[in-house]
Amino acid sequence: MPQQAMPTSGAPLHTHAEPPPGQEIGADTEIVRGDYLRSLGGTLLRGRFFDQSDTGTSPLVTVIDQSLADKYFPGQNPIGKRLRIDPDDSGEARMFEIIGVVARMKLRGFDQISSLPIVYFAQPQVERTTYVLLVRTSGNPAALEKSIRAAVAAVDPTQPGYDARPML
Repeated sequence: MPQQAMPTSGAPLHTHAEPPPGQEIGADTEIVRGDYLRSLGGTLLRGRFFDQSDTGTSPLVTVIDQSLADKYFPGQNPIGKRLRIDPDDSGEARMFEIIGVVARMKLRGFDQISSLPIVYFAQPQVERTTYVLLVRTSGNPAALEKSIRAAVAAVDPTQPGYDARPML
């Protein structure tokens, strides 16, 4: 679901004022874990990907895609700037420091690029109740489906598995 992000003046080099109500940044949000961005072949353009230092007790951080950087930080380096956003629909917006910029990516299939900019959050910092498992393979993805479902069931048999499809 699209979220509303607001660039704010919290970072030293940030010159944008917080936009008035109703003119907030529209963005899709992705709450990710591990090497999600690398696994999908994400191209890091600036800064860094999430890593083990991005925990539930560390400062809140985010990675944005190039379309958000171009639209809201034109001609600027967004690394170190901050966004006010409510990534988990808790009703409480929080400040997140931008640590990375990635190229636009196809996240839901080979032909699906979001029409909105995308803001990524580290799962240890933003709780999520639904998960997606992505597996990279050089072989036939359909041949792995049964073994992947078995591996998930071995960890937690109550987890449903559905909508298995290739991203190619």
